[in-house]
Parts: sequence; C-alpha cells; structure tokens
Amino acid sequence: MSWTPVPPTPIDLPLSAGDLTDDWLTRALRCAAVVGVNERVQASAVEPVATGAASQTVRVSAVVADARNPTPLRLIVKLPTSNPTIARANRIAGWSAHEIDFYRNCSPRLTVLTPKFYFGHVDADGKGVLVLEDLSHDVTLTAGDIDAGCSQRQAEQVLRTLADLHQPSTFRQLASASWPPPFMHIAQRQQGADPRADRWARWRAERGESLGERARRVGDRMARGAVSSIRRVADSSPVLLHGDCKADNMFFRQSGEPIIFDWQLVSRGAGAFDVAFFFSSSVAPEVRRSLEMTSLRTYYDEAAITPAYDAWFDLYRHCVNVAFYRTATSVSLHNSAQGSAKSLLETLVGRQATAIDDLRADEVLTS
Repeated sequence: MSWTPVPPTPIDLPLSAGDLTDDWLTRALRCAAVVGVNERVQASAVEPVATGAASQTVRVSAVVADARNPTPLRLIVKLPTSNPTIARANRIAGWSAHEIDFYRNCSPRLTVLTPKFYFGHVDADGKGVLVLEDLSHDVTLTAGDIDAGCSQRQAEQVLRTLADLHQPSTFRQLASASWPPPFMHIAQRQQGADPRADRWARWRAERGESLGERARRVGDRMARGAVSSIRRVADSSPVLLHGDCKADNMFFRQSGEPIIFDWQLVSRGAGAFDVAFFFSSSVAPEVRRSLEMTSLRTYYDEAAITPAYDAWFDLYRHCVNVAFYRTATSVSLHNSAQGSAKSLLETLVGRQATAIDDLRADEVLTS
C-alpha cells in the first residue's frame, strides 16, 4: 500500500484540555486543510468526556470564523493519558501511532464506517494527539450501550461489518511490511510493560470466586505460560483487526450499521478475535445465546474463511479465552481516578466468563 506522508507539525503537543486553545486548534486544522489561511477556530466549549485505556478524550464545540460565514465545528480530541502505567505501555506498544496511521492511511480506503479524521501527531516519546469529527450530536445515530448490550439487529450488523473488514483482499490492499503490527507483538509488549501473570494473580485473589471454574482454569493456564491461544490469534490467516471491538467504541445508524472508532489496538491476526471479543463483551448472555451460532456461520461464509468451519469454531473458542484473559488482566491498570473504566472492565469480565462456560472454551486450551 502507498502511505500518505506525515506532514510537518510545527506546533506543540497538547497534554490537557487547557492546552486546546483557539490558536492551537487553528494551527492543527490548517495542517489538515480544514481551516484557510484567513480563517480562525474559535472554541465555545472544551469539555472532558472520558479517560479511556490510552488517552484522555475531550469534546470541542467551535466555529470556523471568517469575515462572512461562521461554520460550526464539533470535534473529538484524544490527548495523552495522565496515567503513568498506561503511558508507559502506550510508549512501548505504540497505540497512538498505530491509531493515527489507521485513520490517515487506511480508513479512507475502507467501506467500514469510521469518524472523519482531521489531524494526528505523535511526538518522540510516543505521546499522541488525534482530532476527529464528533458524532455525538448527530440525532440519527445511537451511541453503543455496553451496559445494556447490543440488540439482536445491532449485533447482526456488526458481524456483517466485521466480515467486510476481515476480507483477505482488504488486508492485502492495506497492509505494509511493518503495519499493522501483529497481534502477538502487541501482546508481548504489553506483557513486558506490566506482566499479565502478576495482574491475573491480583484479579483472582480479589474477584476469582465470582467467576466460574472454567474461567478460573483459563486464567490460571494462560498465566502459567500456556500462550497457544495468543499465538493462534497472531498466526491464523491474518486479517486487519480492530482489536477492541465492543459496543462503546461504536455509534449505530437506524439500520443497525455501526460506525466504529478507537482503533488504537489495530493489528493483524485472526478475524475470529474481533468477533469473539464483541460477542463475549457487548451482547448480553441471553441475546448472545439466541443468535451466536447462526451469526457465526453467516460471518464465516461472508468473510471468505479458508479452514473448515469446525476448525475455525475451535479458533473462535480460543479467542474467547484470550479476550477474557486480556480484559481481566487490564483491570488493575485503572486506578481509582478511573473508577468508571474499571467498573466497566469488571462487567465485561463477568460476561466473558459466562461465554467461556457456555462454549466450554477452556477445553481447547493446552497445558
């Protein structure tokens, strides 16, 4: 794939909402050719929205002002995280750089719907800033609700979208020798930043009794070094993965079609991981049970997958295990200032543990 050169960025990297001045926004959007040389951005509101896994998210309401016709502008700005542990993991794994590469070079070539990209920059320390369109004011869209879980129609549309994203031809068109990074590469670097085995031990001691026996078995085996599941995600017919495919990273059209954002964990690996992570985290167990088998078969057919279905279904069960382990070992990364994020992760762990029970997914693990 031919990559778009990164334009020079002669402006400082903002570290907090207070750094998003009219001058900074004007210069950033001039780099993106959104603002002309005789125009300026004037912000009327700069509002912190959330603190996610690797960034602070800020909503900006502004106008592009010229002499005649002020134009409303609504932006989402992702700023570097203030959490030192997550900042270190981001620096090692390159989440910010990978997400900006996705929006700049891949999103325009996809049929999968994503927010409009305006500006992105990563400094020498791996800290990044990303400016996107804000979709929250579009009354025709519904924000994904991970607490309630996706409806059947939304879930079916997400799987159709993933089947499109995961086409082998799409991966061949978009991938380069160094991008996207392999799933295993990200897993290894995250583990180097904060060992997952230690995090699992803490989670098990605090919450393990609330999990089923099968989920505890999955966590124990993977913590002891049984990484065959992770290797299979990395090595099995790699396609373009979102890597964090859950409802709160989506808006939905009235048809149920998703608009997907938060691509910081984009990677190459088995498409079954995106499907498993979505189904096990973002669909309430009773809804998932009613449509999982039929939807998986439809996805398998539409994604042009080459292994026989039974072999692919075992891979899917492997991916449910990996999704559970990754979520459970991420909880301790969120400190008390990020209580809502930690609570959400704990909810997801419970759903994923239920999926392990339903699918008897522990049985595909090797010791």
